[in-house]
Amino acid sequence: MNVHLLVLLVPFLVPNVSVHLLPSVLRTQSVAIQPVSDKAAIMPFDDARDMDELVKIFDADRQWFISKPSYSIAEKIRKETQKEVVSHNKLHISVLRNQDRLVGFIIYIPGYVNYLGVSKDHRGKRYGEKLLAHAIEEMKKMGEQKVRLGMFAGNEAAHKLYTRFGFYEIYRYSDGVVFEYKSSLHFRDLLKRLLIMLRLI
Repeated sequence: MNVHLLVLLVPFLVPNVSVHLLPSVLRTQSVAIQPVSDKAAIMPFDDARDMDELVKIFDADRQWFISKPSYSIAEKIRKETQKEVVSHNKLHISVLRNQDRLVGFIIYIPGYVNYLGVSKDHRGKRYGEKLLAHAIEEMKKMGEQKVRLGMFAGNEAAHKLYTRFGFYEIYRYSDGVVFEYKSSLHFRDLLKRLLIMLRLI
């Protein structure tokens, strides 16, 4: 049976069931994606250990994050992490390290991903997906059912990553796109995502 048809029939075959995440069969693409290294580990950000490498990854792709040349990610992180804030506005930073090298990072507050970066020489290994999955799981523990993120409309690599993972576009503004991810999907949401995915294939 056609995989896409099977996915559409799931809610009818098993009534009153929420479909969790977008099935991986819809997210697989015909591109060769390397598996994540077994030695790669996600851990909490440590300023002394991680900041210099994080800044390098951020600056290499600065045009996709923020256009202001005077913006300092290090200054922003230090300022935000020193604030006494309520848990819902708290900034969370996780890093992915492989063989004692920082290869990616994700910065988020509950319900919203602020930044996701992977070093250019470590792309195509699903590190971005691993970081996204980690952040979403952490946000679920905080009680979040939806996660949003924004990106520049021209960033095709990021667009492919987010749609492959299960995010879907909810609106556009000038040169930006906002995506949303729901941790629990009902049939209407699944159908909407399926139609979006079919346009991308």
